[in-house]
Amino acid sequence: DRFVRELLDLADRRLHGWAYWSYDPSGPTGWSPWNADTGQDNPLAALLVRPYARRVTGEPTEHRFDPETGVFTLAFDLDTTVAGSTEVFLPPVPYGDGFAVTVDGQPDGAWSTSWAEDRRVLSLTGIPNDGPHVLNVTPL
Repeated sequence: DRFVRELLDLADRRLHGWAYWSYDPSGPTGWSPWNADTGQDNPLAALLVRPYARRVTGEPTEHRFDPETGVFTLAFDLDTTVAGSTEVFLPPVPYGDGFAVTVDGQPDGAWSTSWAEDRRVLSLTGIPNDGPHVLNVTPL
């Protein structure tokens, strides 16, 4: 648990994508996210399913998820010449009961969001100026 948590946090800090693979048909204390004995998720699965930025309209400078609070932070330098939206995948846990979004610490502004429930993707558009911005998503 600690090793995987630290590895995922390191990947976030370095802005690295990652994939987890384990050929371990384990019980509840193994490295596999799947318990072959029960057919259920192991506790490790909860660490592996995390929010992440799918698309950023600019250059990401920070990507962080706190599994204790459920707060996701994405800092990026917006490039208004890039078309489209910034997209963030939000898994059901911890965001199943909804979420609050702030940009640069403000709960509303010139920007807007849309939510695609079927894909679990939050889209952010309409930030009016280039430069650094911080998106925070907090579970309700």
